[in-house]
Parts: sequence; structure tokens; C-alpha cells
Amino acid sequence: MVMYERDFKIIVPRTSVKNIEFVAKNMSHQFGGVTLHPQIRGLWVDAKGKLVADNNIMFFSSRDFEGRKNREKILRDDRKFMKKLALDIGRKTKQDAIWIEEDIIKDVSFVHIPKNKRF
Repeated sequence: MVMYERDFKIIVPRTSVKNIEFVAKNMSHQFGGVTLHPQIRGLWVDAKGKLVADNNIMFFSSRDFEGRKNREKILRDDRKFMKKLALDIGRKTKQDAIWIEEDIIKDVSFVHIPKNKRF
């Protein structure tokens, strides 16, 4: 059975540098790094029917399974991690919900640059 690699994403309100660092550090620890889109606009309708706009940041990391054993366990752990991260940051930012996404991707590669070839 082919185990495709994954992208994991979370959208977080731009509330404070402390909260941004919290998500960045946790995702970097889990996945080895994180990339962010600093300007994501979220629109939603509140209980009164009013359209509300939020300023958000999208964080994303990829899981490269190349050369890894126990891929199913790693994937289960990644999913649990993302749900816990959403709960933790949702509580910190007093949100009703936090958006997370898992994408199946055919391949992700991290191209390591030899030290003597860097600029």
C-alpha cells in the first residue's frame, strides 16, 4: 500500500506575537519546520447574521515519509498533534473554532544543500 505524504495547515487569528510564536514553535518541533502566509482574511457570519472579517495567519508544514518506518503511527500522532494545537490556540485566542486541514500529496522533498555549495 502506498502511503502518500501530507501537508498540515492551521489558520490562527493575528492576536499577538506570543500566539504566533506558540504555533510556529510547536509545528516546527513536530514537523521540523513551518511556513506561514502572514495575511489570510477570514470571513464568517455571526449569530446575528452579520458578516465578520478577521485577520489571520496560515501556518503549514509537510510530513515527508521518505526513509521512515511506522508511517501509520507517525500520521496518527500528527493528526492528534494538530487537533490538540487547534484546541490550545483556540482557547488562548478565545475562538469558537479553529480551521485545520490535512492534504494528501504525492511527494514532498527537502533538498539539502551541501555546506560547501551554499552562498
